[in-house]
Amino acid sequence: MKIRALISDVDQTLLDTYQFIYQAFVHAAQKYNLTPITHRQLQDHMGQKLESIYQSFYPKTNPHALAEAHRRFQEENLHLAIPFPNTIQTLQTLKNKGMKIAAVTTRSKRTSLKTLQLAGLIPYIDVVISMEDVPQGELKPHPRPILLALNMLGVPAKYAITLGDTTHDIEAGKRANTKTVGVTYGSLGEKIAQSKPDYVIDDIVEVPPIVGLSL
Repeated sequence: MKIRALISDVDQTLLDTYQFIYQAFVHAAQKYNLTPITHRQLQDHMGQKLESIYQSFYPKTNPHALAEAHRRFQEENLHLAIPFPNTIQTLQTLKNKGMKIAAVTTRSKRTSLKTLQLAGLIPYIDVVISMEDVPQGELKPHPRPILLALNMLGVPAKYAITLGDTTHDIEAGKRANTKTVGVTYGSLGEKIAQSKPDYVIDDIVEVPPIVGLSL
């Protein structure tokens, strides 16, 4: 069965956005005189909806106000989101071989498109699905974002593969009935294997061989 589409997460999968995300959390906390979350706390919550993370850490505050401060910081610091090594080369290889590519993120459209553009990835991506494109109760790990991307690409799930760095990504891919690939260079490191993806990779350059393509 030939894989015809790649559905990829963005943060910590295509783009190294750790500082882009962490510094935004620090900024929002300081703005409201709160104790910033630790690196470990952030690692344990990556992939979740932003407002839900803030609600979890600061239950007595307004999570929407914190999320707004977070997003404003990111809009002013887009340069902190950079492509991982081999990302551009890998996406270019996939596109040249006829693969369709979608980027699916729980991040807001306010920054998702801009960071992909600045990183030079947009020429290789056919569809971008952001937070605003699906009902708020149907973000990953719900399969809706991936199913929407597949519908827009015109590719059945059985011919697609989902790439991501969190349990939310892998669960969403499984529930959408795609094959799944977990990356160890993202938020969870080698713990991504606990989500039981079909494949585990240490570098995005390993994706083409998985789908039967050569670099």
